[in-house]
Amino acid sequence: MIIKKSAILFILFFVMSLPVWANEMTGNINLIAGKKIWSDDWDPISKQDEFGVSFDIKDKSWPVSIVIEAFDSSGEKTEIMPTYQGAEVATLRSIEAITREYCFGIKKIIDIQSAPVKPFLGVGLAYVINEIDGKFFQNFNDHSISTFSVDDSTLGFWMSGGIYVTFFDRINAGVIARMSWAEADFNKKFEVGGEHYGIFIGYHW
Repeated sequence: MIIKKSAILFILFFVMSLPVWANEMTGNINLIAGKKIWSDDWDPISKQDEFGVSFDIKDKSWPVSIVIEAFDSSGEKTEIMPTYQGAEVATLRSIEAITREYCFGIKKIIDIQSAPVKPFLGVGLAYVINEIDGKFFQNFNDHSISTFSVDDSTLGFWMSGGIYVTFFDRINAGVIARMSWAEADFNKKFEVGGEHYGIFIGYHW
């Protein structure tokens, strides 16, 4: 499901970039796969698989590129709990979390003429959406004795850095590390940003 969403976003940004090419601007569109790590407050779902897409454009006269990014991460954990609400029985807990980050900002790509690699740094705003669902099952049966569902959206910040190589003047391949900061309100404030690590492949024009 996440891969499908990322593919849709990739196609959307690709279509958006068509008129940009006509204006002779340079840019990149990259697909990203990796991990998002929340704080320990979110254990046992603090480590999530993440997929995303990044689109940046730059006129030759601009010092930095404009970047638009979208990331979709999810984590699910089922574990045995010795007791539940004082009951002297084993229970099964299932928790699933989904996070979406829609990011806008600027990126500085450092073009080193004598080297094939291109380092980059980015910073900007992030709109973060979180959904968390949980269920408790008693005696390992399918009878649910408790469920909960919470969601929230909030505005935050992001920062990224990485390095990549462009093959044949068109194909990008590289690594990226990101940090995002945002607080969601689930009856109390929780940090819903995190650390992001990934690899990417994409197209340069």
